[in-house]
Amino acid sequence: MNKFKKGAGVLLPISALPGKYGMGSLGKDAYRFAKLLSHSAVKFWQILPLAQTGDLHSPFAGVASDSGNPYFLDLDILAKDKLLTKEELKGARSRRIDYDSLGTERIPLLRTAFSRFNFDSKSFRNYIASGASENYALYMTAKTVYGGSFRDWDEPLKRRDPEALEHLRTEHHEEYLFWNFLQYEFHKQWSALRRYLKGVGVKLIGDLPFYCAADSADVWAHPELFALDESLQPLTERIPGGAAEAAGYDWEANAKEGYAWWKARVEDALTKYDYVRIGGFSQFPAAKEAFPAADRIIAEDLQTDLTESLRSIGAVNAKVLLFAFDGDENNANLPHNFAGRCAVYTGTHDNDTVSGYFSSLSAEEFILLRSRIALELERLSMTVRLGADEGSLLDALIRLALGSDAEIAVFPMQDVLGLDSDARINLPGTTSGNWQFRLDRQPSAHEMGRLKKFIKIYRR
Repeated sequence: MNKFKKGAGVLLPISALPGKYGMGSLGKDAYRFAKLLSHSAVKFWQILPLAQTGDLHSPFAGVASDSGNPYFLDLDILAKDKLLTKEELKGARSRRIDYDSLGTERIPLLRTAFSRFNFDSKSFRNYIASGASENYALYMTAKTVYGGSFRDWDEPLKRRDPEALEHLRTEHHEEYLFWNFLQYEFHKQWSALRRYLKGVGVKLIGDLPFYCAADSADVWAHPELFALDESLQPLTERIPGGAAEAAGYDWEANAKEGYAWWKARVEDALTKYDYVRIGGFSQFPAAKEAFPAADRIIAEDLQTDLTESLRSIGAVNAKVLLFAFDGDENNANLPHNFAGRCAVYTGTHDNDTVSGYFSSLSAEEFILLRSRIALELERLSMTVRLGADEGSLLDALIRLALGSDAEIAVFPMQDVLGLDSDARINLPGTTSGNWQFRLDRQPSAHEMGRLKKFIKIYRR
């Protein structure tokens, strides 16, 4: 069994990396962050889904779940390859994430890069021939040409008639090549970053969304596997807790094909990452069949105790400390109740930051929480002086995670830095103001020092 090497991790999306060009990228700031993690004794870097996002900008509602977000392409690398000029880069500079500006300015800039690209090169032709981005490229070509949802397209294209697909590919060939180009460049930059991470000893934890957006290349390519009506409209309305329309699964149809599509998704994810987090795990009717590599999967379903089912397949059970202190001593998120293979988080991308959560409590609630944290420290025989301030409680949660029996303890970068609610990534159920958090600069070794010290204390 491919068990985790017991250690500590940091959660930070690629989008949240600092940099000059409006969103984090796969360039030098990603390398600097990886090096910082390595020097801070952090063994894991967890990110959010890499997929190109749709209108709501959620990485969990991508246009194709196996795609790479073109906004993550590093523009300096493209300039080094003589696809962009220094003058063109100046117009792309922005420290904050502004999706409107990215939508109107970044894609045209990438089209400029494509205009200088040798798309007759052998490596690019081989990439297209591999079919690695075929569904994505066709889907985005049709989106650009016809607009709307795939359900709005003419019936032959909507139903993926082979002649309609070939017509799209040939009549709009340059557009088709452009979208392949974006994925080709993403693959090159991503592969280089992966090699660097391996070299500095940092393993990557990726994220595979359970749901697919209702309007996505995934559903368009495999409508038979989803719960759709005759017009291919989804029978479900919304992702639970989220704001995006999703297509639920036809599990009977998935079972008939031996969960081949799910296996392929997982296998693809495991080529991109060392380990993969998947939410909604309790909804899978047959985990063993769908997940042959379950020992490299972190399963999260915060509404259900998955301990026994995950123990049977060797997967890692996710725990969240912000959900642990409700007064129930049997709460599965309390470290003294951890059993089997576990990964523990202070919070996730859907939570407020720990400091933000503490600030939201009344004086009475804060005192009660402090007493419950103190009790858990006592249960684990951890001698920690617990002060009366928020910083002391944050340190206590980090130390509880590191001192627990979990194989891996992961901390959102906001919690490592003690940031407040302004640094929250996502508020489930809302459609605006999310996915915009970004570091304004690289954290310093000094700022990582507290975590590094705790990692050494608990031999992580």
